[in-house]
Amino acid sequence: MLKFVMVEVMVYIVLGAAMKVSIGDTFLISLILTIVAYILGDLILFKAFGNPVATISDLVLTFFAIWLAGAGDTQSQPLINPPSALAAGGFSMYSNR
Repeated sequence: MLKFVMVEVMVYIVLGAAMKVSIGDTFLISLILTIVAYILGDLILFKAFGNPVATISDLVLTFFAIWLAGAGDTQSQPLINPPSALAAGGFSMYSNR
């Protein structure tokens, strides 16, 4: 639950506030991202390889999810999406500490 709240805040800041994506869309993106990150990072990669690999997988997954979600918004500038996604991925890494 804590991971979902952190992801929702992060996605809302990057997509909702900065790129004007609706709260419903940010909620859906956060829900899907949290479920996939939990299954892939926490259940599979963490058990097999440990925390560093799970943390990096969270960063990569969050980066691409936010970048792709932002890429669908034709009004935002494409050069803003990668740095915003990287910042969100870094925030996601913090949740694994």
